[in-house]
Parts: sequence; C-alpha cells; structure tokens
Amino acid sequence: MSSKPDRMYDIPHLDNTGSNYHDWKYRVSTVLYLRGLSGIAEGTEQCPPQTALDPKDQPTTTAAYEKWQARNYQTKAEITMNLSQELLSAVILYTLALEVWNYLEERYERKGQYMMVQLPGDIFRCTFLDTVPMENQLSQICRKVHRLKVLGHNLKDSLIAAVMVMSLPDSYASLRQHLYMKKKSKLITEFVTKQILIEENSRGDASHVALMGDGKGKKCYC
Repeated sequence: MSSKPDRMYDIPHLDNTGSNYHDWKYRVSTVLYLRGLSGIAEGTEQCPPQTALDPKDQPTTTAAYEKWQARNYQTKAEITMNLSQELLSAVILYTLALEVWNYLEERYERKGQYMMVQLPGDIFRCTFLDTVPMENQLSQICRKVHRLKVLGHNLKDSLIAAVMVMSLPDSYASLRQHLYMKKKSKLITEFVTKQILIEENSRGDASHVALMGDGKGKKCYC
C-alpha cells in the first residue's frame, strides 16, 4: 500500500472471556490491513535470514532483517495494545506477532465453534418464569440470538418470535393461544414482544386491558 494511516483507533479491549472476539478481530484485522501489516500477523510475510550467504550481501540482508523485525514489533503492538490485562499476561513472552495472533485464534475460534452448537440449544430450550420480569427474559433471548449472528449464523425473525411464544409460562396460556392464531406475517419479534409486555403490565390492573394489534412500540433487537 502506498500510504499507511498514522491515526490511532479506539478499539475496545478483547475481553478475557472472548465474548467480543469476532468484533475485536474484525476491527484489528482492518487496522492491520490499512497499515500494511496483515502479512506479518498471518505469517505470509516471513522473516528474512539474518546472515547472508555472501559477505558482500550482508548490509542488504541486515537491513531487510531489521526492517522486518521493526514491522513485527509494530504488528505485535497493534494487537497487544487492544488486549485485556489478563490476556496481555498470557502472551507477553511471545516475540512474534504471528505467535500472539495464533494463540488468540486457537483460544477463541474453537470456543466460537462450541458456542455455535450451544447457543441454539439454549435458545430453543428457553422457558420463561412468572417470577422474572418478561423484558429481562426477552432480552436474554435477543442477546443469545445476536451472539449467534456475530458467529455467522442467522435465525429467522419469525422463528425467534415463535420461540418467545413457546417459552411463555402456563399462566400466559391465553396469550399464547391468541398469538398462535395470528397470521404468519404478524408473528415477528417486535409484535410478540409488545404483546407479552402488554399482558404482563395488565396483570396489575383490575380491569384486564385488551390486546393491542399493530405491534409498534417496544422492540426486542434480535
């Protein structure tokens, strides 16, 4: 690349749990690309030899070696400056940016594959409780759906809405039946979320509030 940006980028630190790993990797990879350092991190730009076969070539060989070393340290800095303290302690003895990059990939890519299997099960086995605010329980589903999306697996909005309906406790049986009878086009998370919250709020009212119809209002961002 002909020009490399010198500006600093405000990238949230990679959390030790890896919960933000894929977002973090995308941001750091983009910065490394803009600075022409991707090859160092990924190992495609390898370190040249430190010693020349012909002594006459030693100055050129030394210059190439030192230039690569400087780029390696710059790449390592771009990566490690955006790590939590715990992760920094785990990689502090590595001398190559490639070693740091590979360590993080091995640690969190594998975890991501595990989460791809675990999250759908958590979503589909979800059961709501009367003793916990519905908004909290709906948001919990949405957070899991979003995390699955970050991992590259999208669930249809209508399927998420159906899970919300199926997760309702028995005390919400009448609402569940009401939602099951709705047209398929109406069964979306925004509509279902509003109906559940209306039903929950109405329970503190002596006169039961009628179910509302257009679903515009509070959203569940899945």
